Amino acid sequence: MTAADWVVARLPETTQKRPTALNPLQVIAHRGAWKERGCRENTFSAFDRARESGVWGLEFDVRFTKDDVAIVHHDKSLLRTHGRPVLISNITHNTLQHEAPDVPTLEDVLREYGKSMHLMIEIKGTHAEYSGARLKRIAELLKPLEAEKDFHLMSFDSAMLGVLSDHVGLSRKCLVSIATSDIVQISDLTLSQGYKGFTCHYAAMTSSLLHRHHLVRQSCGVGFAASKASLRREWARGVDWVFTNDSHLAMDWLSEIESSSR
Repeated sequence: MTAADWVVARLPETTQKRPTALNPLQVIAHRGAWKERGCRENTFSAFDRARESGVWGLEFDVRFTKDDVAIVHHDKSLLRTHGRPVLISNITHNTLQHEAPDVPTLEDVLREYGKSMHLMIEIKGTHAEYSGARLKRIAELLKPLEAEKDFHLMSFDSAMLGVLSDHVGLSRKCLVSIATSDIVQISDLTLSQGYKGFTCHYAAMTSSLLHRHHLVRQSCGVGFAASKASLRREWARGVDWVFTNDSHLAMDWLSEIESSSR
């Protein structure tokens, strides 16, 4: 990804304009605006700064503690983010509050940012790690929000999305699949299951993939815009969502891009 960012940032600037028939490009703060002012990812400080920057969406990750509390954190453990070699699945929420007090619960995040930002919620892990009760708990917490309009749920595990739609009862129009190396397979699955769309790295999102999903009004998202050049490339290609770790800069980039295209 670093190599792709380096290359794209140095390519000649495209003169291509975004097709007018498409919806506006939506910028999503990946784990919040954690690169600015030392904000820690997936915490209120990073989310607050993302909201202040004016981005459309907020992406964050959900895991469960040992006592079934849904919390917002990316990794399985606290080691990388907090320097604590503690597995989240092995501790209660009370212990988590002691070890890492800035790790928020899903309920608190939904209450604070629901309806003020669009929420792209990634459920970490696989469906085998989740009981039906845990997934239903997520659905219950989301009830005050409107599916698709206010939030989407994402997962690398296609079976997880199947459980959410077939057993938890969530609309497939609020589900988004994530692809890594299995781009074509996930694209095919997204089409066959009627999900809202799918996401992958921008280097893997081809024009043909964009076209096949747009034909059936599905959305395509890419990560991670790390420069004005990479954001402009995705804007011009007609991508729907761009995830970025530089949300504190991305809205200025987008404003400049749109102004220069008029």
